[in-house]
Amino acid sequence: MTIAELAEASKSAPYDEKRKNTYLRMARRFLIQLGKELELDPNDYDVSTNRAGIAVAGDVTLHHERIYISLGDCFGGMLGLVRSCQGRKDYTGGQNNPIMEHSTNEWLLKRCRELLQAAA
Repeated sequence: MTIAELAEASKSAPYDEKRKNTYLRMARRFLIQLGKELELDPNDYDVSTNRAGIAVAGDVTLHHERIYISLGDCFGGMLGLVRSCQGRKDYTGGQNNPIMEHSTNEWLLKRCRELLQAAA
C-alpha cells in the first residue's frame, strides 16, 4: 500500500461510513507495517484510531517512545505528519514533518529512521 493510495482513500471517506471504515483499516495496517519495517518492538508503541465526526476521514496514529506518526484527512495535499517525541505521553513533540499525498513510502521510512536515530 502506498501513501498515494491512502490519500485517495481518505478523500472519499468523509460522509460515507463504509469508505471511512475502509480508510481507517488501511491506515492502521499501513502504520503497523511501517512499525515492522522500522524494526520497532510492538511493546514500545501504540496504534490508535480516532473515528472523529461525519465530515472527516478520522485519523490513525502510531505513537512510539521516540516517534509520532499520524495519518488523517488529506487537506491541501497533506495526509499526515511525523515528528520526534519523548515518550508516549508527549503529544506535541518535535518539529512536524508533513506527509504529503505525493510523498513516497521510501521517503517516509527514511525520515522516520532519521528521527529515531536523532532521538536515540
